[in-house]
Amino acid sequence: MAVQWPEGVNKKFYGLTTGADENYVEVQFESGRKRRFRKNSTVPCTHSFNLLLKTKEEEKAFWRWYKEDLQGGALEFEIPSILDPSENQCYMLASPPSVDKSQYPKEATLEVYEA
Repeated sequence: MAVQWPEGVNKKFYGLTTGADENYVEVQFESGRKRRFRKNSTVPCTHSFNLLLKTKEEEKAFWRWYKEDLQGGALEFEIPSILDPSENQCYMLASPPSVDKSQYPKEATLEVYEA
């Protein structure tokens, strides 16, 4: 079961960068000829995006969600799909989130992949 997005933290993502992950296994024969075989029926994508944390309370709620609910990024979470917001999609963090140390609003950067 996927973890839900934290209450009190907005979902207004911006600065989206999307990339497709490698979805094949390559085999090279002694003759030098190569063959590729598909790993999955769908091509998984990795997304990177930013999120504004406008207040100290919103930042605290975000970090509480990351540390306690997501267990430091070990679990997947569900949000509206990055590519099609009319549907929900499960994601996992590809790396720990980072938040700048400026004054509020602060910018959080997340990198996720489709679970």
